[in-house]
Amino acid sequence: MADADNRFDGSNLTIMDRLTAAFLAGFLMALTLLIAPLAFIIVTRIRRSWEFFEFVDGFLVWGTVLVVITTVAGFVSGNESPFEVFSYLWGTADRPVVTVALWLGIAGLAATTHFLISSTT
Repeated sequence: MADADNRFDGSNLTIMDRLTAAFLAGFLMALTLLIAPLAFIIVTRIRRSWEFFEFVDGFLVWGTVLVVITTVAGFVSGNESPFEVFSYLWGTADRPVVTVALWLGIAGLAATTHFLISSTT
């Protein structure tokens, strides 16, 4: 049921609604995190793409964490909140600054993890 602000209430969600939202949120986040490095390579036209994938190890560690968080958020809040975040990640929301900030945050976590992992080996 939508309230006066045309936002979904979420109080009438069944367990199947929540499980569906959790599955879709986790699946879409995993898909986003798999496609993002490939899109980066295509857009920037990196010649030695395998060297780039050595950097992706940190991205995959945090990607797994993001998939779990998104799945839990999808279950807890239903479908509205996680999919609003996807609109920012995919650049379809009204504020591109938030999109850039989210991707810079993910890239920063990946870079930090990469350097931590490479410094211990």
